[in-house]
Amino acid sequence: MIIAISGGLGNQMFQYAYMISQKKRHPECNIYGDLSIIQDYHTHNGFELERVFSDKIHIEYCNEQIHEKLRTKKTFVYRALRKIGLKNAGKPKSVQDKANGFDPYFTSAFDENEYLTGWWQSPKYFCDVEKEIKNTFKFPVLEDKRNVQNMDMIKHTNSVGIHVRRGDYLKYSEYMNLGESQYYNKAIEHIKSQEKGKITWFVFSNDIEWCKQNLPFDDCDSCVYITNNTGIDSYKDMQLMASCKKLIIANSSFSWWAGYLNEYGKIIAPEKYFTDNQRFNNDIYPENWERISV
Repeated sequence: MIIAISGGLGNQMFQYAYMISQKKRHPECNIYGDLSIIQDYHTHNGFELERVFSDKIHIEYCNEQIHEKLRTKKTFVYRALRKIGLKNAGKPKSVQDKANGFDPYFTSAFDENEYLTGWWQSPKYFCDVEKEIKNTFKFPVLEDKRNVQNMDMIKHTNSVGIHVRRGDYLKYSEYMNLGESQYYNKAIEHIKSQEKGKITWFVFSNDIEWCKQNLPFDDCDSCVYITNNTGIDSYKDMQLMASCKKLIIANSSFSWWAGYLNEYGKIIAPEKYFTDNQRFNNDIYPENWERISV
């Protein structure tokens, strides 16, 4: 079996979590990771799993002897590896996760001749190895002064993190543009109604200026805009978000993992993940996450 690794860090984490669960279910079988797609993917920061989580990542990679790179592109999904040189393999079968909720096929079946593409964006795919996954995705210790200071503030205040995904999301009609909806207004007001003490808001976004102009903070609110983690340091935003006392996430896999790894587990998420009514994923969130509809 070959599992394609692609997308940004959040999607890579979903794919690796699924890979861990498959190895647990089928310890006698060979499961390979294929990086050929991500080598040509320039939207994010390339393959990040090993750089961020170092020696905790264990992947047996495909090489030129295992497969030939023959694929075609269709939206975000790649299909049709026509020749996979697996030992004793027959004709390979390309299987695509449609990202429309949990599909039990991907946990019940195993075919060593399959080439799998997809995101596997549901905790149901890896609930049996949750502890192992959370131990695997342990962030390195922060060392730069600014992030150390931000982490200290997050840990010693009534911290609420907010992740606003704009930028590249404005180009894709299938993702709900939460940045121009009422979601953040409702989520922020909901937090305020629950908290009696002072809140310190920590805002993470690829469009901080929009956040400053549009998020409904009062003058008395304490607000910290995190602007220093860009490029290969972007993962540090996820690390900081995972330490906030409460977290308002976006419809983003990067956001999702900050919530999943959050040590407090008080997460607010948008009820609707996609704009397109033909696409849905009712299984994407853990049951204890609070959802807000817009």
